[in-house]
Amino acid sequence: MPVNVAFLWHMHQPLYRDPDEGIFILPWVRLHAVKDYLFVARMMERYPRVRHTVNFVPSLLLQIESYRKGGKDIYLVLSEKDTGQLSPDERTFVVDRFFSVSPKIRKRYPRYDELHSLAQRARREGRSPAEMFGTQELRDLIVLFNLAWVNPIHDGEFPILRELREKGRLYTEEEKQFLLDVHAEILSLVIPAWKNLASRKVVDLSTSPLHHPILPILVDSSDCVPPGVKLPPGLKVSFPEDARRQVREGIRVFREFFGEKTSILWPPEGSVSEKALHILKEEGVEIAFSDETVLFSSLGIEGKRDERGIPSSWRDLYVPWLAPGGGPILFFRDHALSDYIGFSYQSMPPDEGASHLVSSLEKIHDFIEIQREDPDNFIVSLIFDGENPWENYDNYGIDFLECLFRCLEDSGKVTVTTFKDFLRSTEGKTVKALPRVSPGSWIDGTFRIWFGHEEDFRAWQEVVRAREKLEKGKDSVSCERALESILVAEGSDWYWWYGDDHHTENLDEFDSLFRKYLIKAYLELNVNVPNSLNQKIYSPRRISRVVPGEYILKPRGFVTPVVDGRVTDFYEWVDAASFRMERVFGAMHPGGVGIVDRIFAGFDRERLSLRVDLCDEIKKTDLTVTVSLVFGERAFTFCLSPGEKKIVEKREVPEFVDAEFESILEVSIPISRLPHVKKGKTREIRFSLRAGPGEVITEFSPPEGNFVVVITPQDPSLTEWLI
Repeated sequence: MPVNVAFLWHMHQPLYRDPDEGIFILPWVRLHAVKDYLFVARMMERYPRVRHTVNFVPSLLLQIESYRKGGKDIYLVLSEKDTGQLSPDERTFVVDRFFSVSPKIRKRYPRYDELHSLAQRARREGRSPAEMFGTQELRDLIVLFNLAWVNPIHDGEFPILRELREKGRLYTEEEKQFLLDVHAEILSLVIPAWKNLASRKVVDLSTSPLHHPILPILVDSSDCVPPGVKLPPGLKVSFPEDARRQVREGIRVFREFFGEKTSILWPPEGSVSEKALHILKEEGVEIAFSDETVLFSSLGIEGKRDERGIPSSWRDLYVPWLAPGGGPILFFRDHALSDYIGFSYQSMPPDEGASHLVSSLEKIHDFIEIQREDPDNFIVSLIFDGENPWENYDNYGIDFLECLFRCLEDSGKVTVTTFKDFLRSTEGKTVKALPRVSPGSWIDGTFRIWFGHEEDFRAWQEVVRAREKLEKGKDSVSCERALESILVAEGSDWYWWYGDDHHTENLDEFDSLFRKYLIKAYLELNVNVPNSLNQKIYSPRRISRVVPGEYILKPRGFVTPVVDGRVTDFYEWVDAASFRMERVFGAMHPGGVGIVDRIFAGFDRERLSLRVDLCDEIKKTDLTVTVSLVFGERAFTFCLSPGEKKIVEKREVPEFVDAEFESILEVSIPISRLPHVKKGKTREIRFSLRAGPGEVITEFSPPEGNFVVVITPQDPSLTEWLI
């Protein structure tokens, strides 16, 4: 019998509407609609035997509907305006923001790439890019930005798209409007397409709590403190009634859109705790999900894999579990295979990536048979971001998904089913009772992303303060409106961007939205707004992406480590800037599969020092790891053996570079030997990092451009320097 495989595609965007102006201040709902939401549906229509579960967060559904009724974002408003009538500030906004697309996509359009090079050259020369763009260049940029985001799968349905792609440049105002009309039409098709697939039983649809909050934090933050993290005095989040409201309202909104109630729910970020699961059960949720790290932690076992990638605890991972207290039933994702889809196959030819995934599933089938078990009693859960990965695949992901779905249809060892149908077919015989649930998420099994940094804590303190004011309110109508705003501020996305875990050019917008919703709550309650909400939550000393394509690394003080390949002393890197590796605008995060976990950068008066930490998963393998530090045209390459804890080879590494590897890679280079740009009393050093298993480079950080370290003549701890 074949082994069962179930996919869950997670579609999610936070609420981008400005509560004061009513306009969406960021365009990502519209742009992902024209690139991903209808595209994925169209791909599933082509292969109806490959069945799926698709999750829609209610805040996303509400925004899609708003666009259908005429809602607009700032980017759309500027796109619709006659290009020749744009003000100087609007021209600057367009040139700064309309290159926000994956470099892989941008490079498909020669004129778009040409305009990007023009803007970058202007910045390097210290000139304003907007001043170098005439009306035609601006119009081409606006058209190409909106065109590049449209998935080519729609070209047959809308021939104007193919015509615009072929034309390539010198667009007219009329052509620009035709394109924006296509955006509106695609947005109107998204929900009907998914309703059709659900009615044909090609997909099961699921939902999430209304604004995608991290339920365990909302219920009781004392269960969610990451190891080694010290909370500010008195900080405690405990609003279980809000968690229940978010769940209940999420299910209600889903029913409004799709006409029936769902009993399947994706807990935001795979975050679960026993208290949160109890609420899900009481609200009628029958099926929920999390990550294998949470399962293994709950069972008190270590999740090791053999050379074929098969978990040692496969009997535990590949079955559903009944949560303590009688439900809901939990499925736990195979995070290695799931993250391959999200992060790894994009660097492979489409047929090779698809073949690798299906081959991995078939190996699981064969292994189970060798163990004299029936593969049909087991299910491999593949759960991943359904909207963000595809821009980094060749041809917007079309070719990969074509190959994958075709291979799955042809495999005699794999049956693609849905979670609901698997339970129905086995009549629940495979469901085990889980004795306990260890609180955790699908990222490292902890909550550090949303509850582990001083900026996170500041944000939560503001939520707690506003929520406490609400408790003292007397007017029920005003309290209800205030609560609606607070529920928005409880969503996960604000805390995703706070802290140094992830980085975005839109940090100001996210921070402003968060504070505006809390300010609105105070105004609804007719009480004074605290001054703290008029100040940015994020610190100017954080690592910031302050210019397109460049990440500014800001050490807090001089860093002079002992270069011995290990953390000799806690304080030797404490003042360094640190950057956790990420992909694609930081909107996704690998769940443990990757090469490099974090990079540190620091300097003293003589040397630049860099530290590279490998991911825990790669340390457990026997693979050789290649890490290259690239400074302009020069690359210093180190081949590392985590098993032997040493550098096995150096390539193009001159003698003046000190480097050692044992548990970490430490590199120290004389500043005078590095290419730099001198600006007054400071120097700017630019570099990037490439890494991969063996000779295959799979990770590029940052995705485009460089890290920038600004070398100051005196210890940064003595001055508050900003760029």
